[in-house]
Amino acid sequence: MPTPDAYEILGVPRNINATEIRKAYRKLALDFHPDRNPGNPEAETRFKEIVIAYETLRDPAKRAAQDSVPPGSDPGLGNDASTFDQEWEDIFSQIFRGRRGAKKPARARGGDLQSHIDITLEEAAAGVSREVPVDRLSVCGHCRGEGTDPEAEATECRLCGGTGEIKFYRGLAVVAIPCATCMGSGVHAREKCPECRGAGRRRRRERIRMKVPAAAMDGAQLRARGKGDEGGGGTGDLIVTVRIKAHKIFKRSGNDILLNHPITIAQAAMGDEIIVPTVNGRVKVRIPAGTRTGQIFRLKGKGISPPGGPPGGQGSGDQLVSITVETPIRLNKKIRALLLEFQRLSSVPAHQLTKRLLDKAKSFLR
Repeated sequence: MPTPDAYEILGVPRNINATEIRKAYRKLALDFHPDRNPGNPEAETRFKEIVIAYETLRDPAKRAAQDSVPPGSDPGLGNDASTFDQEWEDIFSQIFRGRRGAKKPARARGGDLQSHIDITLEEAAAGVSREVPVDRLSVCGHCRGEGTDPEAEATECRLCGGTGEIKFYRGLAVVAIPCATCMGSGVHAREKCPECRGAGRRRRRERIRMKVPAAAMDGAQLRARGKGDEGGGGTGDLIVTVRIKAHKIFKRSGNDILLNHPITIAQAAMGDEIIVPTVNGRVKVRIPAGTRTGQIFRLKGKGISPPGGPPGGQGSGDQLVSITVETPIRLNKKIRALLLEFQRLSSVPAHQLTKRLLDKAKSFLR
């Protein structure tokens, strides 16, 4: 396979001038610089090709020799190629010394943020939208994440001494590569950004609107993609935990609603029609005569409905009404007299539980 010539490696036309060749070289050398691509063998190989190509074209004699070779053929490295190759290897060993085996530092992804929303049971049943205050780390607008003050006066780069290049020597051979610290400019801003104090990010309070879907459960987690902390490797998420406040009268079991409802002795004995609250409004419930404590009435579809469905629609939960027959504890004379008369007139067959117990306990009462 033909070896690409120096022009092809640098991506420049053959009639380009020396200034443009240097400009193209600097850009490519910085892109594949070992300081910016540590531990990357492909970038290392490409960097070597770029340096050799530039050294070929910047020397008038070597460029003339390159121009005499037809494009696409192997231009070679001179009469003593093995010696020339060894010189290059010695120079590159200096450039890459201490960098081999180094791992490229990972660009950290911004962290996820945690928050919560406190809602009522009624809001959980119907769904609700809320704004959540969040303190997020975002890229500093003053320095655009660089951490240095863009308005500060730039100083001479200490690494390259202001030349913009780092030189390596091997005998009479000299190779200059762009300084990665100052990006070949020779100057470098060292003062920290006054807004973020050099961190490149600042914490700001934002209000993120979150939608809690209908039928949300206590402890459910909502995720807002890209609303966490910003970082070089991406932005984290905001994770919001739904917390449902304890209800004064309702309890929840899945999509079913549980309610304990008291009735009087008279209502239990004779039956009645009572008004019962639900998460979707009030409904009438018929209490039959002879209702006892602990008896449960199921109101179909009066529980929590799934997201997108109408109240009472398919998949809706039920409301379970547990009855407690309340015994009066504060009796005036008239009520006491009436209860005594009621007790006198009441027969055992009218009290089924008492009758069953007496029938089962006859052997013990003899």
